[in-house]
Amino acid sequence: MTDMETEMGPNEIPPLLDPSGTKPEHATGVSRWRWWVHLAVLAAFPLMVGVTGLLRINRIRGPALPGTVPGLLIVCAFEAAFFGVLFGIAWIASRADARQLMLKWRGGGMPFVWGLGYSVALRGGIAVVAMIGVTVWFAISGAHASDLARIQSHADRMVNPKAIVGNPAYLILLVTLVSFVVAGLREELWRAAMLAGIGTLFPRFFATLHGRVLAVLAVALIFGMGHTAQGFAGVVITALLGAGLGGIMLRHRSIWEAVFAHGFFDASSFLLLYVIAKFSPGLLPQG
Repeated sequence: MTDMETEMGPNEIPPLLDPSGTKPEHATGVSRWRWWVHLAVLAAFPLMVGVTGLLRINRIRGPALPGTVPGLLIVCAFEAAFFGVLFGIAWIASRADARQLMLKWRGGGMPFVWGLGYSVALRGGIAVVAMIGVTVWFAISGAHASDLARIQSHADRMVNPKAIVGNPAYLILLVTLVSFVVAGLREELWRAAMLAGIGTLFPRFFATLHGRVLAVLAVALIFGMGHTAQGFAGVVITALLGAGLGGIMLRHRSIWEAVFAHGFFDASSFLLLYVIAKFSPGLLPQG
């Protein structure tokens, strides 16, 4: 624990710079080339996921997630192990510490509350941006409602709605393990590590507001590219979500608000899909 941290209350958020304004938070004695390895390995993770997703679509038609509980558990275990190996390689190179990865929990139960509120705000913000984007696209391209349905069918490739409706245990796994661990914790840990690498390699740039904004946007774009299997709409939506989550993370100097925001966002998406599939299946894309 640094002197600056000991002078602060347990729930206070540390600044990016120390009181002298000269020492970046991500200052480290580790060689720069090690941090470049850290950043390169982590950046490769979503890109590899995106490529494998596209190859899978070309080989096997259907949702990305299997429709059975055993199959879903196997996929979750594989995803966690694959990320664990890459994250481990990156950590061995950089030896990023808990502060650099923003792992400190602050505010008792507030990260949970903040996460719930942020998930609602993110969903509303993304919905507004998507509505504006679709309107502009229709106006420019002269597209029709049938084209919108086609876009939705490309984006809706994560899970089979029939599996959600037909198996309560499957739905529970989606809104817990998949939403909060495989998606929330894993992807926000990745985001924190990416920002730690950028902050260490470019400390003066990262210490400025515009630098942090550009870093968050760059990481969000890479994050979005990992969802190419969901089509253009999926890439855009996940990039927007990633930008919001990155901003939340830097605002609180902790990953946990973003983890819960991400988890609630995904869980509510699965629950919404369940409601539509059960009560209004005609609203779902066909084919």
